[in-house]
Amino acid sequence: MPAADAVREELWALFGDFSSKYHECCRTAALIVKNELSKAGWYKDEEDVDRLITSRVKNPDDVPAKLDRQEERWVENLAELESAVTDVAGARVVVDTLLQATKLSWMLIECRRWRLAKDPEWNIARPSGYHAVCHLDVWVDLGSGEALQCEVQVRTRLQEAWGLWSHRVYEYERAAKKGPKPPESLIISLKDIGDRLARVDEDGQEAVEEFEQWLGSLPQEE
Repeated sequence: MPAADAVREELWALFGDFSSKYHECCRTAALIVKNELSKAGWYKDEEDVDRLITSRVKNPDDVPAKLDRQEERWVENLAELESAVTDVAGARVVVDTLLQATKLSWMLIECRRWRLAKDPEWNIARPSGYHAVCHLDVWVDLGSGEALQCEVQVRTRLQEAWGLWSHRVYEYERAAKKGPKPPESLIISLKDIGDRLARVDEDGQEAVEEFEQWLGSLPQEE
């Protein structure tokens, strides 16, 4: 039975049984990310660290469309759903620079408080203009031997800004199957903006590194 017909009717019941566990998974993942980010010592204020991390459980109504985009037509149980849609539970962390994002990603990869579900995806660049430094699919332990899968995204501030600007446009485009779609010129513009911001991220990282090298070349005070 097609996902759009079968899944939508049954997902709410399925999610109802697991909703509290998915939310617990998100909270646990966000706390693990916070602990690793605090270890890095880049941000001194705990409130600043909290603002860099978000988490959410995917709305079940959004799942059928994602299954259709992935050409997954059959999902009969939770295991198959998690195999097809790895971001039912999701967390995101936003840092200043590409280097910070890369270092934090490695810290999260090596973290022993969860285990990787598959190899990390690095330097993501989607045709839409979406960019991210790293996507991690991890199994988060909920205790008593139970674990749920969570997708953790690591982005720079510029990558996050693009996501905020484009979110409503792409959500509308996915929902408007029969209605008017956003102008093609807008979609092209968003892709161009995302790609330009990626180049600015690279230029900014080079500027930071040049400054650090210059600073290191100064005579040290005795």
